[in-house]
Amino acid sequence: MCVKATNAEESSEDNSPSVSSQEVPASGEDGEVTAGSVRSKEQWIPSPLLPAWRAQRTKQKRLWRKVLTQQSKPVPERTKFTERLRDTFPSELPSVCPADITRELDVLTQRCLDLTHCFNAELQAQKDSDSGTLREREYESFRMVEDLEKMTAEVITCADQRKKDWESWDMRISGGLCPVRRRGEWGAPAGSCLPPVLSYSSEAELRELESQRLRVEQLQQAVHLQQAMTDNLASYWSSRPGAAGPSAVVLRGLYSLLAEGGLQFPSLVLDSESD
Repeated sequence: MCVKATNAEESSEDNSPSVSSQEVPASGEDGEVTAGSVRSKEQWIPSPLLPAWRAQRTKQKRLWRKVLTQQSKPVPERTKFTERLRDTFPSELPSVCPADITRELDVLTQRCLDLTHCFNAELQAQKDSDSGTLREREYESFRMVEDLEKMTAEVITCADQRKKDWESWDMRISGGLCPVRRRGEWGAPAGSCLPPVLSYSSEAELRELESQRLRVEQLQQAVHLQQAMTDNLASYWSSRPGAAGPSAVVLRGLYSLLAEGGLQFPSLVLDSESD
């Protein structure tokens, strides 16, 4: 037995499922469908939030077009900001780090001393030479002076390059490339706005440096604590009315607060007792 699709309107009225136009095998005397592709007709219902979403979407597109239009217009402030940003963070970095510059400067200094020694020795040799070997000695001296001049020119060129690299790093570290605006004017900051260049040779040296930095911060915190004791707590003791001093509970609380729980003893002592 084969069941074929009926009219869609009739199937929707009696709420019976609609069967596809393909023949579906069925079994049983009562015509019950046991296998096949049965699809119910679904009616699409628009969401009530769809108009609001479309309105927001249209508004977003309109705002984006406005932003792109404003961005494409030339603005002096944006151009000035871009130029200042490029000047602050230049793309060309020095070829060597400050530690290498210092090392190469030491080498150049030693080469300059060697050249000076060779030149003085050559002058002394010219004075000590006799007349028999004068021409041969003059030729050798001439060749030696030429070589010394070439080496001197190389040293001067290398020194000039390292000087430029050092000035570039010095400008970065001192904050010359990163001005700070103060009271409406651009001025050089008091300290460095860029982190200083850190050079280390081993991991142990880096750990030692970090521990020293932490120790410095702890000492600065102790200095601030001592200043707070001097400015605030001494005035609290001296401003109490009457001759009686502060109670033991107050002293114990101040000691626990300022002496880090007994780790350190406060160095500020108020001596109000008469001799």
